[in-house]
Amino acid sequence: MWEYFEMKREEKKSLPPHEKKRIKKEKEEAEEKFKYCFLNGRKEQVGNFRIEPPGLFRGRGAHPKTGKLKRRVKPEDVVLNLGKDAKIPEPPKGHNWGEVKHDNTVAWLAMWRENISNSVKYVRFSQNSSLKGISDFKKFEKARELKNYIDIIRKDYREKLKAEFMVERQIATATYLIDVFALRAGGEKSDDEADTVGCCSLRYEHVFLKPPSTVIFDFLGKDSIRYHQEVEVDKQVFKNLRIFKKAPKKPGDDLFDRLDPSILNKYFQNYLQGLTAKVFRTYNASKTMQDQLDLIPNEGTINEKVVRFNAANRAVAILCNHQQLKE
Repeated sequence: MWEYFEMKREEKKSLPPHEKKRIKKEKEEAEEKFKYCFLNGRKEQVGNFRIEPPGLFRGRGAHPKTGKLKRRVKPEDVVLNLGKDAKIPEPPKGHNWGEVKHDNTVAWLAMWRENISNSVKYVRFSQNSSLKGISDFKKFEKARELKNYIDIIRKDYREKLKAEFMVERQIATATYLIDVFALRAGGEKSDDEADTVGCCSLRYEHVFLKPPSTVIFDFLGKDSIRYHQEVEVDKQVFKNLRIFKKAPKKPGDDLFDRLDPSILNKYFQNYLQGLTAKVFRTYNASKTMQDQLDLIPNEGTINEKVVRFNAANRAVAILCNHQQLKE
């Protein structure tokens, strides 16, 4: 099978340019009717309108279900979400849609449940649609609001690093890590999901301490991307982390054993309605980008400016641990 697909790939590569253009044009024409929809009379681009074919599940990182068979998704598995007056697309011959809904309170056009993790997959609007634009606008506006509260939040959590109650110390320490190192909050995972963690779900073995104030983080974050950083931290933060790792704790135990994302986000609501740990990442990434852009002089060629812009973008990527995934 591998040899067959390699042969087909080589055949495709050896095609003359005009033949490649013809095939590309035919493909675009065939896909055109699936790429767009109308929302409130406005033409909007659809995002992921393709359903993955059957095959072996890969997952990211050391996923416990890697190698399991993804079964074929049939029309009977698919639920469509259309306007009441919209024409229902014809299903493939001999099949019917699982269900047709008219729910204008959600932002998906089709959904189905995949068999690997029993999770729901959606066809949504594309990144450049107006709905996505509104969502992004709200996200960045909330980060702008945080700018007015960040100083008092930082003052408070630095004071609470020495709090008498352990839960307050853990909240302050977690807030410090989220603010300074752009860690995600993290959440609970079931046994059949990849072992990815965030700040609140860090375990004993994910944090190594090197006196006087060096911390080594080593864990799998979102999408099983490894977060491996050696950083200098506030001395009181280092002391707190050492306390959080104190015996009888051992590998497998939670570092923040009195904290979870809901408790942390509820604490943030005391400062600003709608403030969550995620907003800190948006704020700090945006500020880092702006600070880097401010260092770029308004001179030189376009190519020189692009190089400087890309360098600024890399600084944000380093902060957020964004990495290019390799196939």
